[in-house]
Amino acid sequence: MTRANGAYGRIPGLRTLVDVKIPMRDGVALSADIYLPAGEGPFPAVLVRTPYDNARLMERGVGFAENGYAYVGQDCRGRYDSEGSFYPWHQEVADGPDTRKWIAAQPWCNGRIGTVGGSYLGMAQWLGMIEGTENLSAIMPSVSPIDGWIWGNQYVNGAYQLALNLGWGLSTAGRTNQPLLQYNWKKLLGHLPLDQADVAATGRENPFIQDWIRHATYDEYWRRISTEERFAQIDVPVFQIAGWFDAYPAAALRAFVGIRRNAKSEAIRRAQKILIGPWPHQISVSRTTGQVDFGEHSLIDTPERLAGHNVPLDLTLRWFDRWLKGVENGIEHEAPVRIFVMGANIWRDEQEWPLARTRFTPYYFRSGGRLGPQSPEGREPPDEYLYDPNDPVWEAGGNFSYTVPGLGGPLELSGPFDQRAIESRRDVLVYTSEVLAGDLEVTGPVVAEIFISSSAPDTDFALRLVDVHPDGKALGYTEGIVRARYRDSFEFPQLMEPGRIYRLRIELQPTSLVFKAGHRIRLHITSSDYPHFDRNPNTGGEFGRETEWRTAAQKVYHEATYPSHILLPVIPS
Repeated sequence: MTRANGAYGRIPGLRTLVDVKIPMRDGVALSADIYLPAGEGPFPAVLVRTPYDNARLMERGVGFAENGYAYVGQDCRGRYDSEGSFYPWHQEVADGPDTRKWIAAQPWCNGRIGTVGGSYLGMAQWLGMIEGTENLSAIMPSVSPIDGWIWGNQYVNGAYQLALNLGWGLSTAGRTNQPLLQYNWKKLLGHLPLDQADVAATGRENPFIQDWIRHATYDEYWRRISTEERFAQIDVPVFQIAGWFDAYPAAALRAFVGIRRNAKSEAIRRAQKILIGPWPHQISVSRTTGQVDFGEHSLIDTPERLAGHNVPLDLTLRWFDRWLKGVENGIEHEAPVRIFVMGANIWRDEQEWPLARTRFTPYYFRSGGRLGPQSPEGREPPDEYLYDPNDPVWEAGGNFSYTVPGLGGPLELSGPFDQRAIESRRDVLVYTSEVLAGDLEVTGPVVAEIFISSSAPDTDFALRLVDVHPDGKALGYTEGIVRARYRDSFEFPQLMEPGRIYRLRIELQPTSLVFKAGHRIRLHITSSDYPHFDRNPNTGGEFGRETEWRTAAQKVYHEATYPSHILLPVIPS
């Protein structure tokens, strides 16, 4: 169906093609709404593929059309007006290139296609390049994972993203989004066995939630949809946008670094850009994230709605004007990295990641809850706590992309929140530095190396980096977790020998934060970060099928032989 936007349209000459059926290789037809500029064309095309209803993309489609682009907003397979059954991620590997092939063959397209979008819409762009980049000129993914397991959507270092997987999985279980407020989420999140929580909620199994639980190691199921292993085959310019408090800044920076090192040509390696602001999963919506106001200048350009994610239209047009229209606007000569430095609350351009001037500085755990650059020289007693899966630490803010409704407050909001209530728990170890005499900037990857033992054959260790203000307020800025059985391998997990000392490497989300003079640096260690991640029942049993749990006695060692520390990327002033 074609509608001409004539006398009654706000843009004279714009043409709208409604519910166009685009055939895939297996005969399934996917629905798209297409907005064509005035004039004969052909035009460069912008493609957005969404599971959230392409009707929500109308404003963005009109915006691109009035700037000379053919715009294609497509419902993913099995969602809204598209045929087939929805199964996240895997179906996008073929459907993305099939859609591009169809667009490139249309008389209104000049063969140059760009893709844009955030979250699932961003991951669909990465997945659409697994078979190759034919008919693709540039992409612009935002707040997006690049795989499902390592720093991905379903798992992070072996820990299962419970709230996201159960909540988002149930919400997308139908052709249209399903309501979630009818559930008692505090009860449902705690359901055991975990692989029956979807049945408890809806009375039937959800195929993809079941598969996510069934594939609890980094196996071929996850490799098939991993960009992580395919950086070398990418040969298009990529501009990523991320948020420090989203679930995926580490994923975005892994992609940026990986493509800069391994892409097919030097020209493509140079044509990579990334921008990271002080935002959660919604880009540049508010100057305030969590409990911190980062100032009006923390917002970029004029935000335009894109299926629930704000992507600045002006910035997107500059990127696509360069690579789809050949406009020499100089964007490729601008700094490849642009970051918002929190604490100082300024934007800064950089040439690489990590920054070349970084001084990676260990801050060691010491007796009495001390944290500092002085390494232990002799023996110190380990710190101990009991982790009871029946009484997990409920996360207050943090780095996540999705949470279930109805929990309230910081349990529903990512970002920096005061952690003092959590610090009062007996199962949270707290290490704090001396008061800083001057500002200390920490910008880059944050990694901890801790020496632990446990009475359990498997357990979790979760860390959070905290900025302590002079008035005692303790704001969490970044976090990380590891499931102990994956300490040496994501493919071949190994249980622990109770009481034996092990070294764990825990990568936190990257950050850029100035700890101001008069503040202190703090680190939390505990064994649960709930309901962001599932509770490890400490049994070492088959993931998802456990119905019982045990309390684990945890020890963290800090002495000359076992110098537990966090490695901070300090930037000289």
